[in-house]
Parts: sequence; structure tokens; C-alpha cells
Amino acid sequence: MPPRFSAAIAPTMPTEGDDSLPGSAGSDTLYGFGGNDTLFGGGGGNDVLHGGAGNDTLIGGPGNDLLDAGLGDDTLYGGGGRDIFDGGDGDDLIIGNIAYTNPGETDDGKRDTHYGGAGSDTIHAGPGNDLVYSGDQGDVVWDEGGSDVFYLGNGHDFFQAFGGAEDDTIFGEGGNDFIRDDGGDNVIRGGDGLDEIYGGTGRDDINGGAGHDKIFGAVGVDSLAGADGDDFIYGGNGDDILIGQGGRDHLYGDDGSDVLTGGPGGDFLVGGQGHDVLKGIGGDDSMDGGSGHDSIFGNAGNDIIRNGEAVFAGVGDDKVFVYDPGDIYGGTDDDTFFLDGGGHSTVQGNAGDDTFLLRVPGTSEVYGNNGDDYFDIREGGVAHLGGGDGDDTFLIRNAGDIDIYGGRGVDKFIAQNGRSWVAGNDGVDQFHFQGGDMTIAGLQPGEEVVRVYRPAESMTAYLDPDGGSVHFDFGDGNMLTLVGYADVDWATQQLFFV
Repeated sequence: MPPRFSAAIAPTMPTEGDDSLPGSAGSDTLYGFGGNDTLFGGGGGNDVLHGGAGNDTLIGGPGNDLLDAGLGDDTLYGGGGRDIFDGGDGDDLIIGNIAYTNPGETDDGKRDTHYGGAGSDTIHAGPGNDLVYSGDQGDVVWDEGGSDVFYLGNGHDFFQAFGGAEDDTIFGEGGNDFIRDDGGDNVIRGGDGLDEIYGGTGRDDINGGAGHDKIFGAVGVDSLAGADGDDFIYGGNGDDILIGQGGRDHLYGDDGSDVLTGGPGGDFLVGGQGHDVLKGIGGDDSMDGGSGHDSIFGNAGNDIIRNGEAVFAGVGDDKVFVYDPGDIYGGTDDDTFFLDGGGHSTVQGNAGDDTFLLRVPGTSEVYGNNGDDYFDIREGGVAHLGGGDGDDTFLIRNAGDIDIYGGRGVDKFIAQNGRSWVAGNDGVDQFHFQGGDMTIAGLQPGEEVVRVYRPAESMTAYLDPDGGSVHFDFGDGNMLTLVGYADVDWATQQLFFV
């Protein structure tokens, strides 16, 4: 805090009682001493008013005045000019706007300096470009225009701005502060404590600081950060940047194309409307892109991801829900993918033992890549599945029209219902036919067999007219086809009835 202005000039007729001391047209110095005094700066000059002890009223003039309240619950009015207010001890009222004492007049826009001092003060910063130090006992501060700088101190403060598009800088410092700004491109730092901060209509830069903060961006392209603590951050309209940092944070982008970044804790991120980017960083995060074409990066942690059109799960055992068409990539660990939406999606599990649940018809390409992967096809439209490396399992419950390539490793194919075309490729694979319409290509005679869980006596075998496949019809729409066989007896020997 800069040093306060002081002056030492002989007093003008003060007493220890309740005095009313008017100034002259020049530069006056007035001392109230004891009692509840009223000091008027006069019609001109740069005045110095010292209230002393008691509940005093100090009224400046049109010059550059110093109003020093002293002890007691005092009221200070500035007037025109570049004024300095010092509330001193007590619960003071400091008004920098000349319109309070001279209705119809306007402030000249010069900077006033306000010191609240000790006590719970109420400060009205006028329309000039003011500097305000409110104190540490919990103050109420009103900003009535101008590009101001506010230091709210360590108390539980209330700050409200009215009107104007000027740019303010506000430091909440310590305490649980309530800060609501208006127009302009504002910089707000909540500091320590449990703060509640509302930006305005401009491009705001808000950091809640330490503590569990609530931050609201409103209209404009805002940058909103929580720092330490479990924070709630709401972007509002505009293309906003939301950063949770430490703690378990809740970030909501709302309207606009927003960028949401969590932190090392387990965060909750919701993009809302617009084309958003969500980044989990660390911790077990829950991320929902909302509507629009969203990109989601899980990074480290066991994350839950929804409504992403471009998803990169990252490190950790993640759960990814695919509702809309998109490109989905797993990470290095054991991920679970829920394909619950229609349209065309491409899903790649990458490393790890991944699980893929196809639950709604759609046109999808799903690749397990590395790891021992598990595919559960409960509902399927037109889909292409690839196991990749590893010992993969494909459970075909109710396929639409699906082709499956097992890849390297010992793969297992279990057909229960629906239509499927499967090829084991490398490795000695296992084929289980329980029902449906299953076609197997590339069966290795003598090494691989098809286990059939239907009565042999219900089977009718015949060679396909093209001469390259043998069909086994078990009735009721249950059909098994072996591709690459031209002899029915030889093909039948590849079946093992269970």
C-alpha cells in the first residue's frame, strides 16, 4: 500500500465538541479534533480535512483534496478533483462521486484514491479512474464508472460495478468475497477464500485463487480459472477458456465454442453448445462435450467421456460413450467403449485389454488393435470389426450385417443371433456356433474346428451353387457357412457338435 498523504498546518478554530467548520475559497486545512464534526472544504483550492475522533462528516470541494477521517464511524464526500480518502478506524462511508453532494455536476474523470482503513466500510468509487484499498474488516465497494483498480483486503467483501464499458482490475485478496463486475474487459483475482465472482459483458480475465470458488463468465470471450480448491466455473455466452487447475472442479462451457481444461483432481467438464475442446489432464474426470462437434482429451486418469466427436482417451482405464458419429481413440490401458448411437463412427482401442459394447444399430468401424480385447455385439447395423494383435473375443448376440477379422492371436468367435461374416486370420482360433447366420472364412483344417451347439439331426448340408462354400442349415433361420470348401463331407468333418 502506498504511503498516505499527510499535512501539518495550524487548525482553523477547532474544539473538542461537535464542530461545523467551513473552508474558504483557497486551500484550507481543517481539524475537527473530538466530537462529531462537519468539515467543508470550501469553494476552491486543494483542501486538507482531518476529522479526528468522533463520527465526522468531511466534504471536499472542487480541488484535489485530502479527507482524513480518523477515529469513529465517518462519512466522506469527495467532489471534483483528484481526491484522497482515508477512512481510518471505524465503519466509514466514503463517496467519491461529486453527484452525491452536487446533483447535476459530473466528475472530471481524475483518479481518486480511497483507503478504507480499519472497520467495515462502504466505498463508492466515482466515474474517474480510481484506486481503492478497502481494508481488512469486510467492506462494501461500489464502482460507478471509470477504469479502476481495487484491492479489497482480507475481509469478506462485497463488490458491485454499475454501468460503463471501462476496464477494471480487482484483487479480492483474502476473505470470502462477492464480486460482480459490469461492462469492459476486466481483470479479477479472487485471492484466498471462498469467492463468488461474476464477470461482465466484456472480455474478462478471472482467477478465483485459493479456496472453493464460484466463477461466472456471462457474455463475452472470457478466460476463467479456479486455481486451488474445488471450484465451480460457468462460461456463459461467448467462446470462453475455463481452467480448473487444483481440486475437484466443475466446469460448464454453456454457449459458444469453449476450451475447458481440468487439473490434477477428478474434475467434471461439460462443454454445452458449440464446438468445444475438453481436456482432463489428471485425475478421474467426467467429461461431456454436449451438442456440437467436440474434441475430448482424457489424458491421465480413469475418465468417463460422453458426447465427443473426436476423442483421445489417453492413459488410464477409461469409459467412452459414443452417441454421435465421430473418431474415437483409446489409450494405453484397459478402456471400455459403449457404442450407443447411430451414424458412422470409427473406434480404435489402441493398447490395453479393451471392451467394446455395440448396443444400437449403426454403421461403425471398430478396431481393438493391441491387447486381448472383448467385443459384445448386442445390436448392430453395418459394421466392420478388427481384433488386431492379442487374443480377442467376439460375442455376436444380435448382429445386423457385420464382418469381423480376428487378426493375430488366438481369437474366439461366438455367434448367437444375427448375421455375421468372420475370419480368424493368424493364430489357432475358436469358433462357436449357437445360432444366427454365421459365415466363416479361412478355417484351417485339422487345427481349427467349429463347435456347434445345435442338434446334428436338424442339420441339412449342401454345396453352394458357386462350388466354393458349404452351407449347414439348422432351420428357423439358423445357418452356418464355411467358405473355401468344395466337398460337403470334408466340410462336415470340421464341425464338433456339443
